[in-house]
Amino acid sequence: MPALFDLHVQFALQNAWLRMTGASSTADNGRTNFRRCFPLVEDSVVDGWFAALTSTTKPVRFRSYASPGQDDYPLVVVKLESETPQQSLLGQAQRPFLEGLPAVHKGRDILGMMVSQEVDVYCGTTSHELTRALYTVTRSMMHRLVPTFLSAGYLDVSFVNAAELMPDERLISEEAGVFVRHMRWRAMSQIEAYPIEDGDTPADPDPWYVNVADIPGGKVGSI
Repeated sequence: MPALFDLHVQFALQNAWLRMTGASSTADNGRTNFRRCFPLVEDSVVDGWFAALTSTTKPVRFRSYASPGQDDYPLVVVKLESETPQQSLLGQAQRPFLEGLPAVHKGRDILGMMVSQEVDVYCGTTSHELTRALYTVTRSMMHRLVPTFLSAGYLDVSFVNAAELMPDERLISEEAGVFVRHMRWRAMSQIEAYPIEDGDTPADPDPWYVNVADIPGGKVGSI
């Protein structure tokens, strides 16, 4: 599951954006949702951001950092970052594998550990203020999606930090005027390694031999 966190975030944000902007209901609902993200800003200003970010000619697009193609703004990009082990049980033996297997498999352990997986979410537009608005709405959507991630099996999903809002350095020389701000989110997950099965016979891994004297039966070769 943690290796798929970026895809889960991307698709969740895509669906949340349809609800946030009223695409799945009405534009009035969308404007109300936007205004709630900016309680201290005049409604007329927020409505202008809403109109710009819901334009049918240049809609907000969501994609993976690894997806090919030219950037077309406004854009939200999700990038998979580092995965870090958090906890493992002694010998990584987590629990016996008992469900639905022949008797020969009973009692074999599932190996597991806890890991944290981070993703970066980049928000970019051709306007400083629109990037501010898109970032704020996207962060709000991620907060609202936390219970959804937890119900899907993640143990915890939390906001880590956000970078400054600045021009995209890759495009400065092209005078494209693209402004980007990215936030980082972390998910805690439990990963499990199930026994490798080969019909009715458990397929245990071949042993590794360090010294020649360790090799049983006169086998040739060592590591």
